[in-house]
Amino acid sequence: MGEIIVKIPSRTNRQYVVTDKADAERLLEAIDAIAVRVKSNPASREDLDYAEDVRDIRAALSELRRTGKTHKWSDAKADLGL
Repeated sequence: MGEIIVKIPSRTNRQYVVTDKADAERLLEAIDAIAVRVKSNPASREDLDYAEDVRDIRAALSELRRTGKTHKWSDAKADLGL
């Protein structure tokens, strides 16, 4: 029997048991589609930074698809003081 640990940004705590192998595969596919997988246990600072970067990239791509608006690199550099 395997185990999945999912950390979410709320104080919700739940435990589930999945006994069907096909259901377990579907659950893993769904989690892989929406979450960032970390390689170490517990998650390293690099894993957490990577997860935040992926979240930000997904949000930016979603915003791009929604609005079609892009930003100039020169403006981004100026905003960051580079």
